[in-house]
Amino acid sequence: GKQLVGFAYIVPDGRSIADMRIKALDSIFNTLPEMKENVEMIHYQELVPEKACWSLNSGFGNVQTPIENFYCVGSDSEKRSMGLTRSAYSVLRCLEIMKSV
Repeated sequence: GKQLVGFAYIVPDGRSIADMRIKALDSIFNTLPEMKENVEMIHYQELVPEKACWSLNSGFGNVQTPIENFYCVGSDSEKRSMGLTRSAYSVLRCLEIMKSV
């Protein structure tokens, strides 16, 4: 029943990571205020994407979230297929859900 939602930001040259963390979290909660009451954990991770290894043996989230009118799409929100096709299936599932409400 719980979901992991990730947000990615680029830290501009000259800006501290600590300042960027504050700005990023503020922008998320200002855009989706309902999310603040549903957060159970916040984790920050700085990485170089082309050198990253995300995780192994992890489960999948879901396109539909507990927050009204907020959906997640991408390769981690759909179990069918793999890679780009998996992401595309998640978008199709999202459209199905949005059409049904």
